[in-house]
Amino acid sequence: MRATISWNSCAANPQGTAPGRVAVDYDLFLYWRDTETYVWASQSYDDNNEGFDYTVPVGEGGDYEIFVSWPARATSCEGGNYEPYGFSLRFL
Repeated sequence: MRATISWNSCAANPQGTAPGRVAVDYDLFLYWRDTETYVWASQSYDDNNEGFDYTVPVGEGGDYEIFVSWPARATSCEGGNYEPYGFSLRFL
């Protein structure tokens, strides 16, 4: 499977350009419910895209979930508690 997420990193905002940190930072996780474990993740704080390709190993089928998260107390470009994002999931 291939998963990706992209969002506005506040490029017009002084906090979103170098040398400042990116104001909005989402992370992407793949969770295997059957074993209650996270099997893959895409995490960084210096861009506005996270993604991964993951091949489910033979014998490890089951229920998988994708989680999108961002740091506690993070704010959107406008100062709120949510920044819209685009998400795509494709099974290869």
